[in-house]
Amino acid sequence: MRQVRATVGLADIQLYREQDRWVGSFHVAVRFESMEAAVLMVTPAAEQDVSLSFTDAELASNRASGWQITQAVPGDVKAGSVHIVVQDAANGAAGSLRVPVTETR
Repeated sequence: MRQVRATVGLADIQLYREQDRWVGSFHVAVRFESMEAAVLMVTPAAEQDVSLSFTDAELASNRASGWQITQAVPGDVKAGSVHIVVQDAANGAAGSLRVPVTETR
């Protein structure tokens, strides 16, 4: 099974102190796009809310490495692109990217 992996940089996610932990959350939406007979075909977005809760040490580690997200590529998507959108739940800041998806051989 093919998968798309992306890393969310936590420096841009608003985290706040709650007792002895850093907490926050963000929303992720992933959809696949392809051209078929000159028509843009788009899959429904796979959406996920991600809740974060870190100790000081965990926050330092995750800020350095980022937060990994993984999404399976649907079997009917041969080639095209994946569109990933991340939105901070606290302040609404968002970012997105498109990555090519190639056909497997």
